[in-house]
Amino acid sequence: MTVDGDVVGTYLMDLMLPHSLCVSKDEIKLAVSNSASGAGTLPLYKISLAIS
Repeated sequence: MTVDGDVVGTYLMDLMLPHSLCVSKDEIKLAVSNSASGAGTLPLYKISLAIS
């Protein structure tokens, strides 16, 4: 997502009820939390540039 809010790319996640996103200060890692009761997870993804 750009600063203006434009979607640059998408990624399918096996995650129920995604709730919060957090990007590391070095902009290399993305953490996604969910709000599913009893099934809380915190997946961590590596961000890489997509060249098209």
